[in-house]
Amino acid sequence: MSIIIPVMTDAGLAACFRADKLGLDIKIAAIAVGDAAYKPDRTQLALKNERARRIITGGKKAGPTQISVNTLLDSNEDFWIREVGFISDTGILIAVWSDPDTPLAFNKAGQKHLLSYDLALSAVPANSINIIAIDAPINLTLATEFAQIACAQISFQTLFLQQINRTKI
Repeated sequence: MSIIIPVMTDAGLAACFRADKLGLDIKIAAIAVGDAAYKPDRTQLALKNERARRIITGGKKAGPTQISVNTLLDSNEDFWIREVGFISDTGILIAVWSDPDTPLAFNKAGQKHLLSYDLALSAVPANSINIIAIDAPINLTLATEFAQIACAQISFQTLFLQQINRTKI
């Protein structure tokens, strides 16, 4: 996995400043991905070519200015993930990452990708950023896949036991 260092946007900083003055915090609620490749700009208000946006399914606060977030990307389109945005519950682009030369990953239609990021947002006041998540641990976001694996194992074991019973007769 590549190391990504997002750029804090001016709108994100302003929102943090306003919230801090009111004794509130900004809540990151979604991760957006797109396929545009560029050098991020602090004045950005949106991704340049957003292809998918997913609500955060899990995360934790790792420190006063550091959070971990994750979500499950299940898009039905093929595209290179070349930009990532972290979106507040009010729709503000808090931070953005992109690289003009190197994609982050390839999104294959029909496949699921677990996106997990650690954000160190040292440019904001301590405890000014939080997370809104549907509170599903990573293993629950992959529950369907785990159930399919369990069914396959049980089917294999059943066939194996049937074969053993036939050889005893």
